[in-house]
Amino acid sequence: MDALITAAALALASGDALGALKHVGLREDASALTLRGIAMVQLGDLVRAKSALKKAARVFGRERRWRVRGA
Repeated sequence: MDALITAAALALASGDALGALKHVGLREDASALTLRGIAMVQLGDLVRAKSALKKAARVFGRERRWRVRGA
């Protein structure tokens, strides 16, 4: 896990959703999208949270296939 993901997770754990978004707001990898979705839930924006979590699931599937193929 990289430092930005760790920092975002710690911010979410302490209830600082905006701080977490500062760390992962522009990233498009599965971990960042998941943390972004959780932050949106904490902020009460359920529409954006659902969108981020759906996108995270799609990206995770692509990343997983990529690893399995070894390419």
